[in-house]
Amino acid sequence: MAFITQGKHISTAEKFLKDNYNLTETEFTCVKSNIQKTLLPNFKAKWAAGSRKKDRFIVNNLDWLNKDYVFDFDNTDGSTPEISTPSGRQRGKPCKGYEESSESTKKRKATKMIRHSGVDQITFSYLQALRSIGEITHAKIIEKVKYLSPELQNGLLNWLDHEGQDVLSLSQDKALAMYTELNKQEQISVIKDSCR
Repeated sequence: MAFITQGKHISTAEKFLKDNYNLTETEFTCVKSNIQKTLLPNFKAKWAAGSRKKDRFIVNNLDWLNKDYVFDFDNTDGSTPEISTPSGRQRGKPCKGYEESSESTKKRKATKMIRHSGVDQITFSYLQALRSIGEITHAKIIEKVKYLSPELQNGLLNWLDHEGQDVLSLSQDKALAMYTELNKQEQISVIKDSCR
C-alpha cells in the first residue's frame, strides 16, 4: 500500500510485484486484474472522500493503508469480488449461480477455468467428483476413453452414433465384440508407435 501514498506510477508497482514475488505470468495477470477491480476503486473512493488531499487521505485511512493486501489465488470462480460503496451496497450486477447463467457465460467461465487450471487438472477434478457421488463406473469409462488414441475415440463415437443404442442395452455378444475390437485396435496402435 506504500505505493499509494508515495505517488508511484502503476508500472512501478507492477515492477515491484515482478521483482519481489515469484509469480507466474498467469498469477501476475490475476493479481493485476484483482488490483484494478478492488484496490483501485477503493482507493479512488477514499481519495475523493479526503478531497484529493494527500495529508487528509493518509490521516483518514491510516488503518487501511497499514493493512497487507492479500490475494487469494484459489478464488477462481470467475465472480466479481465484492466492492462496497459508501452506502454499503454492492456495485454491479448480482452474481448468478452456474446453473442460472446463460450458455455464453458458462462457456466463458469454462474457458477461463481451463486457461487457469489446465485440462488435466480439470479432468482429474471431474473424475474425483464423479467418484465422490458414487458414479464410479462413469468415472472409469471416461478415464479409459481418455487414454485411447484419437482414432479409437472417433471409432467408438461413430459406433455409438450409428448403432443408435445405449451401451448398456447391448447383448453379451455385441459387447464382447466391441471390447475385442477396441482391444485389437489398441494393440495395433501400440505396435505402430513402438515401430516408429
